[in-house]
Amino acid sequence: MRMTIGRKALLGHLLMVGGVIAAALWIFNDLRRMDDSVSRAADAQEQVIRINRISEVIASIRRSRGLQVSFYQLGTLPPSAADMEEIGRSVRERRALRDSLLEEVNISRFGSRPAIRTSMEKLRLAVRDLDAVFDEAERLIRAGLPDEAVHMFSRYHEPDQELADALRALQEQAQAEAQSIVAASAEFREQFVRRSGVVLGGMLLLMMAMVLLLGHSIKRSTNEISAALSAVAEGDFAQRVSIATRDEFAELAEGLNATVAKLGELDALKADFLSKVSHDLRTPIASLKQAAELLNDGIPSPLTEDQKEILQIIRSNAKRLGDLINDLLDTAKLEARRVEIQPEPTDVRDLIRRLVKSVTPLVTEKRLRITMKSPPDLPLVQADPVRLEQVLMNLLSNAVKFTPEGREIALLCQQEGEMVRCSVRDAGIGIPPEDLPHIFDKFYQVRSSRTSKTKGTGLGLTIVKHLVEAHGGKIGVESVVGEGATFSFTMPIADRPDVPSPKTKGEPYERAAPPDH
Repeated sequence: MRMTIGRKALLGHLLMVGGVIAAALWIFNDLRRMDDSVSRAADAQEQVIRINRISEVIASIRRSRGLQVSFYQLGTLPPSAADMEEIGRSVRERRALRDSLLEEVNISRFGSRPAIRTSMEKLRLAVRDLDAVFDEAERLIRAGLPDEAVHMFSRYHEPDQELADALRALQEQAQAEAQSIVAASAEFREQFVRRSGVVLGGMLLLMMAMVLLLGHSIKRSTNEISAALSAVAEGDFAQRVSIATRDEFAELAEGLNATVAKLGELDALKADFLSKVSHDLRTPIASLKQAAELLNDGIPSPLTEDQKEILQIIRSNAKRLGDLINDLLDTAKLEARRVEIQPEPTDVRDLIRRLVKSVTPLVTEKRLRITMKSPPDLPLVQADPVRLEQVLMNLLSNAVKFTPEGREIALLCQQEGEMVRCSVRDAGIGIPPEDLPHIFDKFYQVRSSRTSKTKGTGLGLTIVKHLVEAHGGKIGVESVVGEGATFSFTMPIADRPDVPSPKTKGEPYERAAPPDH
């Protein structure tokens, strides 16, 4: 069965609900046990109070009986039946209270504990033996045998001591058992708090783990798709998305792979078409330019001024068409990574000085100023001189083209670590922020007054970017509208051990990462 994102989410919700129910049942069971533990502790305290009450009642009985015994033994209390009846009634009432309290303790959960039950049994035996002594003495008095009653009273002290010992032992045992129950209840409460914290923390971790797992699965898939789309946007149609899951992202990846493959085929067809068409157009364009030159030289016959004006238009457009064809061919070769790069130690300052001289007529015509700043110890760069000249010429020509009359163009070269950075800054109106991310795209032209009077093919900066990256450098642009634009690129210095080796035709090169601006 295909595990879709919806099913994953449903399974996660079911697991969380199941975990919550299990935790709730566990906590409910522990609450019930804690309630029972608290109830036992309360019952123990209550029975301890009853046992203390029993102790008081028994002590009262012992005092009454002890006084009676003393009177009889001293002969100060005549064996009156009425007196004996009064004392017997009082003792029976206290006995009834004592027995009632003993029964309440006996039937309680506290009284069912083995230690308490044993102590209670010893107390009952001691009470029974002492009661038997007094009951027999009372019977003898009622029978008119006072001397025998006094003799019976002489046996009072031994069972009385046993009763006192049994009562003391019961009190001590009851107190110890009660403290044990209360301590166990407190410990259980602490354990319950800890276990509840562990269970709730475990549930929280489980829910977070499921959310993170699902989020990680989605993020991983989206990252792979995003990487493929970014590669396609950079012109790399060889990128493919591989997603192991069997969800909607896998279907999306399959569709994306098919689309990218189709785009790659179309791009290859387009590049091949442009290359062939451009190559085939070179010969007729060259013939057209040659014919225009012959006509301009008066062959086969001199031209009138109007004819020369029309011929100049033909020559200008033929040159423009030739430049476009050359740019298309260069772009096709660069995108196919079949350009010839032959790096060698190159003096970039000398190259810039020669290029500045080549644009002197146009600079003079527009009354521009060109300044160049670079340290005297600027190292040589490892670059193809022809390709580096092409890069600098393109950037310098653009600066001259877009800088208004009477303004300044600044060139700066300086070492930055293992690279040399060169910058060309014009004083034009600048590039709008929304156009900066696309300035190096093929056929892209800024739709503003910057290009209203100066049209180009939109391929120059694309070629520059490819050539810079083919040397292992980076290129970027910064601009403030109304103040101009600055194009900067880097080239590796010549004594670096990792500089690019010369590329032969057909050998692919690795492109540097695009600059961040």
